[in-house]
Amino acid sequence: MAPRIGPPRLWHPLNRGMLEQRELWVPTAVLGRPAVIRTASEGPAVGLAEWLPGGLFASAVLEVREYDEAPLLFHARRAWTFRRRYHVFDAEETHVGSVERDALLTGIGRTIAWRVATGATTAYRLLDGLLLATESRHAGGRQVLFGTDGETHNPFLRMLVLAAVLAF
Repeated sequence: MAPRIGPPRLWHPLNRGMLEQRELWVPTAVLGRPAVIRTASEGPAVGLAEWLPGGLFASAVLEVREYDEAPLLFHARRAWTFRRRYHVFDAEETHVGSVERDALLTGIGRTIAWRVATGATTAYRLLDGLLLATESRHAGGRQVLFGTDGETHNPFLRMLVLAAVLAF
């Protein structure tokens, strides 16, 4: 590997995408008003989340975008089921999975993680027990801390966690 030529690249949270952050501050998203997602409660903005109104037979759509130039990261739409479920699609319209009040599901409906709420904290655990993320509710928003081991770096799992945080 050839040595890097030029000045060293300084680390800054904006040099990484939203799904590559260890910690996110997610304000409460309201229909028709974008919410700015930050790296911490007072940190730099890394994303936008907005509930868009649906049509006559369509439910509202949650859109999540990167902050810089606002490219679409994923969107979620309510499923036509008795249980409250949202289907999550990436920017290329690929079905990433679904989120329910107590579980994260694969694209074919198999459970891949449990969502366990205890008081003001919610833990997202993979089936093997590995902690995927924790969510802490505070006034005006929620703090999301992603795990640091194994599958917790999977951007599609992080999309599902972020969709669950915003939907429930």
